[in-house]
Amino acid sequence: ADIHGCFSHVVDLKIFQLKRNGFQMEIGVEGIIKEEGTEVVLTGSGTTHITSSISAVSFENMDTYYKPGLPLSGELKLVDGRRKPIANKTIELQISGVQNNSYYKTDDEGQAHFSIETSGFTSDSIQLTATYEKVANCYDSNWISPQHQTGYFTASRFHSPSQSYLNIQALPGTLKCGQHVAIPVHYILNSEVIKDKEVVFHYLVVSRGDIVKSGTHQLKENNNKGTINLDFLMDITFAPLTRLLVYTILDNGELVAHSADFPV
Repeated sequence: ADIHGCFSHVVDLKIFQLKRNGFQMEIGVEGIIKEEGTEVVLTGSGTTHITSSISAVSFENMDTYYKPGLPLSGELKLVDGRRKPIANKTIELQISGVQNNSYYKTDDEGQAHFSIETSGFTSDSIQLTATYEKVANCYDSNWISPQHQTGYFTASRFHSPSQSYLNIQALPGTLKCGQHVAIPVHYILNSEVIKDKEVVFHYLVVSRGDIVKSGTHQLKENNNKGTINLDFLMDITFAPLTRLLVYTILDNGELVAHSADFPV
């Protein structure tokens, strides 16, 4: 043992036939220590789980609805069998109804941001499939096959009487106090129901049950599609979780709104 009372030992695992099916998916270790002089004997034991999962892809920061004409954005997360992030790898994203697939590379945290243009989408729902490694289509009951888990996500279509929508874009990670952030808000408005030259967006920032900030943003030009940015300086009043609500009321009385949460 070293000065800290610890030692390590490398074991050749080939004798355990880890790839053969039918065994318990764990390895147990027992240790016995005998102190010289006092002859005191201490014992300990531990187990480690064996997994056939080599990698897994999942969707994060996703909205359960998509709004035709506005981007659907989110995060792809790639981890190994120990749930550790896998960096600098390419993930293939397949979208139902779209002929060409998209490819995204993970960062140091195993994450990759994506944004999907939905202008041509008309179906009641779209299915997203994220793949890192495709598993060979073979099976042998005597052997354990390595698993690369594919990620799946379904977004349902959000319906608006006038086909007008708002969507707050999610930001990756946790926001920090003292940080200036610009939160993009995408909008598409039906020009047939907009009579006023100016459209006013109202926003409320709620944290711990209180409204900590509110305001308005005016569109002076009659643009029925675009993006506005709401700027905030994060401080303690926004922590630990901030909910942003953005809405506007159209001339026909329809309320168009969206909300999103941001950890601080």
